[in-house]
Amino acid sequence: MLRILWKTSLVVLGAGVLSTPVAAQQVPSGLLPSSLSVISDTALSNATGHVGFNSSAGQGNAQSNATALGFGGSGVVSGADLVSDHQVAVAVNGVRGNEDVVIRGDAFRAARGVVSVNQSSGSGNTQTNMVLLGISGISEIAIDQLVQVSVAASADSAEPGARPAVRRAEIADSAFAGSRGIVQVNQSAGLGNRTANVFALNVSSVVP
Repeated sequence: MLRILWKTSLVVLGAGVLSTPVAAQQVPSGLLPSSLSVISDTALSNATGHVGFNSSAGQGNAQSNATALGFGGSGVVSGADLVSDHQVAVAVNGVRGNEDVVIRGDAFRAARGVVSVNQSSGSGNTQTNMVLLGISGISEIAIDQLVQVSVAASADSAEPGARPAVRRAEIADSAFAGSRGIVQVNQSAGLGNRTANVFALNVSSVVP
C-alpha cells in the first residue's frame, strides 16, 4: 500500500498574527489591508512535467498540490492511497479590504503534464489539487480529502459613504491556451472558501 499524507493545522487571530491556541493574542479591530495575488505575463508558459504552483495573499490560507504514482507488478505495491487533511481556524475582526486573485496574460500557455495551481486572497481559504495514478496491477486506489475550517468574522462596518470592498476571481482567456494533460486550478477570494480538484485513474495494464 502506497500512502501519502498531507496535513496542515493553522490558527489565526486578527490581522496577520499566526499563533497556536495556547499563545492566542488579542488583535485590535480596525481596517484590514487589501490582499492581491496576481500570476501574469509568461510566468510558467511552456512548462512541462509536474508543475505545482501556490500563490496566497492574506492570512490563514492552506494550499496543497499532491501527486502519487503507483506501479504494480512483482508484488511491490498492491494499492495506493492519497490523503489531504486541512485544519484551519480563523478569527477576523475589522473591516476587510479588497480581496482579488487574477491570472492574466499567457501565464500558463502551452503548459504540459500535470499542472496544479492554487491561488487565494483573503482569510481561512483551503485549496487542494490531488492526482493519483495506479498503473499495471494496482488492486485499489483511494483519495481522501479531509477539511475542517472554522471561521469567525465580525460584520464589516465601513464608514458611511465608503465604497464596498471587492472580492474578485479572474482568469484571462489566454492564460491556459494550448495547455495539455491534467490541468487543475483553484481560485478563492474572500473568507472561509473550500475548493478542491481531484483526479484518479487506475489502468489495469499497459500495452508497449
